[in-house]
Order: sequence, then structure tokens, then C-alpha cells
Amino acid sequence: MLKAIQRSSTSAGRLLDQLVQFAWVERQEGGAGDVDMTELARAAYSEVVDAGDHIDSIRFELNDLPPAFGNGALLERVFSNLLSNAVKYTRRRPDRRITVTGETGAHENTYRVADNGPGFDPALGESLFQPFRRVASHLDVEGSGLGLAIVARIVRKHGGRVWAESDGSTGARFSFTVPLDRRGA
Repeated sequence: MLKAIQRSSTSAGRLLDQLVQFAWVERQEGGAGDVDMTELARAAYSEVVDAGDHIDSIRFELNDLPPAFGNGALLERVFSNLLSNAVKYTRRRPDRRITVTGETGAHENTYRVADNGPGFDPALGESLFQPFRRVASHLDVEGSGLGLAIVARIVRKHGGRVWAESDGSTGARFSFTVPLDRRGA
């Protein structure tokens, strides 16, 4: 009984932390500048690694990413949430892979975090970014249902777009853009 109480209190604490982050995004003003997205993704992955989530068996590939203009703390949170999800959802795969790529476009840079986890029903792609929305088949994976909502809020605050893709079995790809126009941040 005490272990159940302890698990519940830990879960409630995580939920509170996520709610604070969700509200924190709206309060962040300024702080925009040139951001080394490769270094940001590397730092976010290090943060996930430091959480000690059985990461020794993950093949992490980080390509050189185009720089962005925005709030570095917020953009690091985007990578942190996406990479944390990738680590969680590949947990049951024997050959865990996470890849981070980016490309420069005419008006925006696109960044992508891909994993080889179980993926999700493609019809649910848009709804994943709503607060407290979780995929029913993955309810056994810990989480508050706010991580992707935080990602979407940050990306939209920068004037970008966010989306998810999956075929439902061979992994997931989460992509976001950051406009090249510095007024979007």
C-alpha cells in the first residue's frame, strides 16, 4: 500500500512540474537570439541521459542542424521533451535508435526527431499535441500527457509548425519548424 502511495505522489509531482512548464512557456518573453541547434539537441540528450533511463543501449545519431533564431531555453525544452519521449517509447526495442536531423528551407528550418519505437496510429497525429492526450495503446508508458503540448506551445510561440508522423509500427517522427524571419520569435 505504501509503494502505491509513493508511486502516486511521484506521479502527482511530475504532473505538477509539467503543468508549471506548460504555464511557464507563455510567460517567457524575449531572450531571442542566434541558437546553435546542434549543441541544443546534444545538451537536451545529455539531460535525458543524466536522468538514467537505460540509455546505454540507444544508438543516438545527431546530424549537424541548421542554426535558428529564438529563445534557446525554450527550444532546448522542445528537444528535451521530444528526446525523452523517444527514449521512453523505444524502451522495448532491442536495437533502439534515435536520430535528429534538420534542413534549411526557403522560409523556415525544419528539425526532426525520429525513433524506431512502436509508433502510433497515423490518424492520431494532430491530437497528440493537445494537453493530456495520450495514445491508448501506450498508457503503460509513464507521462503526464503534457510533453507534446508543451512542444507545440513553444514552437507556435516561435511562429513555427509542429507535426507527427508514423505508420503505426516502425517508429515515430516528430518535426517542427522555426521561421527564418526573426520577427517570428
